[in-house]
Amino acid sequence: MALGERRAAAEEKARGGWLFYGLVGLLFAATLAWMIAEYRDARPAYVGLPAPDFELPVLNAATGSSGRLALSALRGQPVLLNFWSVTCGPCLDELPDLAAAYERYRGAGLMLVAVNTDGDPSMLPHVRDFVARGAVGGGAGLTFPVLFDEVGEVSARYKVTRIPHTVLVGRDGVVRKVLARRLFADELTAEVEALLGS
Repeated sequence: MALGERRAAAEEKARGGWLFYGLVGLLFAATLAWMIAEYRDARPAYVGLPAPDFELPVLNAATGSSGRLALSALRGQPVLLNFWSVTCGPCLDELPDLAAAYERYRGAGLMLVAVNTDGDPSMLPHVRDFVARGAVGGGAGLTFPVLFDEVGEVSARYKVTRIPHTVLVGRDGVVRKVLARRLFADELTAEVEALLGS
């Protein structure tokens, strides 16, 4: 085979290789985009079903709650159930908006319950201090119940895989919606108003 023929054959082979890898890359990108869209819009299996009940210790007695709080005790009230951690930046960014929504709509019956997912008993003093300081400003402490998911059992029941994670529960105790991402004030207002109207 002459040098020119070998060079032409090598170039043809290289073009075929690039075409193959280009198609594989395109297929990978399309699959990844589909998976991201599916994950973001996924409807957890428990939406439309009664919210799994639980009972956890309350960390801030200033709310009028002390000891333990059961979700079933809030039946008849719309509930925003927010899973968060003191080590989660988006969770901490979201807290002021949650607190503002709670103050704005608590007169309409809204109940906000923040479930701390730090779980490790060594984190409990830090979480208590954070809650008492009123991390959302003013230093007066958080005015809604903050619960401590001691062993992660409640997080597991609600299939919490990333935080922040907010579950909207209707007055009838049925899960209306799950939002596994940080909520901003305008979206939070729309979700709360829809929940109050249900």
